[in-house]
Amino acid sequence: MKPLKPYLTLILFVAALGLWAALIFLALPALTPYHAQALAYGGLALVLTLHSSLTHEAVHGNICKPRWLNDALTRVNIGLFYPYDRYKTTHRQHHICEALGHPHDDPESFYYAKADWEKSPRPLQAMARLQSTMAGRLALGWLLGLWRLYVGDARAICRGDRVLARQWALHVLFTLPIFTVIWAAPALSLGSYMAFAVLPSLMLLSVRSYIEHRVDDEAKGRSVIVESNAFWRLLFLNNNFHAIHHEHPSLPWLDIPNHYKTHKLDWHQKAQGYVFSGYGAVLTRYSLHLPRWFQPPVYESHNDQPQP
Repeated sequence: MKPLKPYLTLILFVAALGLWAALIFLALPALTPYHAQALAYGGLALVLTLHSSLTHEAVHGNICKPRWLNDALTRVNIGLFYPYDRYKTTHRQHHICEALGHPHDDPESFYYAKADWEKSPRPLQAMARLQSTMAGRLALGWLLGLWRLYVGDARAICRGDRVLARQWALHVLFTLPIFTVIWAAPALSLGSYMAFAVLPSLMLLSVRSYIEHRVDDEAKGRSVIVESNAFWRLLFLNNNFHAIHHEHPSLPWLDIPNHYKTHKLDWHQKAQGYVFSGYGAVLTRYSLHLPRWFQPPVYESHNDQPQP
């Protein structure tokens, strides 16, 4: 196994693309009843979620060497919506941000600046509170995130941002083959692919991103540890141990569980209580209930330390 270990992520990446193609060209045409096709679409949603987790690994250079090949492979985005190079830029900014969650410094923040919140109309505040519950994040969070990304980038490109224009041009160029594959698939339309595969995958990704960070006075207490089961660990490539990933971003996903097992007590101390037994516990607690650190979802420094 050791000689194969450096290539396991690349093997998983290729396997995910192979499974994606098999579901589109073999499973969907063979499963004629709608309820049977639902199984294939569910499989596609899981594959797209795994591919997104692999994209995250690619940002950290963990798919393969050299780096140009690592990036080129991942630009072919079966999830369609997010340009790889754009994500690479924002995710790196997220990692170097000293104030995780700051709405102006952290591009992955779900918080509002206090001044912006106070100026926001009540319907917008109500929507922000709703998406600060887990049910709201699954239903609305991905949509609001896409809206902010697309509108913000369109405005920046219109103002002459050439870097963003290049990133989007690369995304279109590398994603065109995916549209061609979908068009050629005998039992698949773009609408059904978006509705029954892409959007459920975005909701699954929201399960992970919802709980990743909280605002806390102690920076090391801002990132979560979700101990979870093998299904979620594989789907998210151990990014459920998010505190470890943030402190050691170059640590390959395969090595994170052993690192956690060896240093478990230390990580619980660093997380300052921001630890969950699994995503089921998160769903049970926060499906319809706001966590303290989202009451309201305004970025402020708190003297008290919110507990899960």
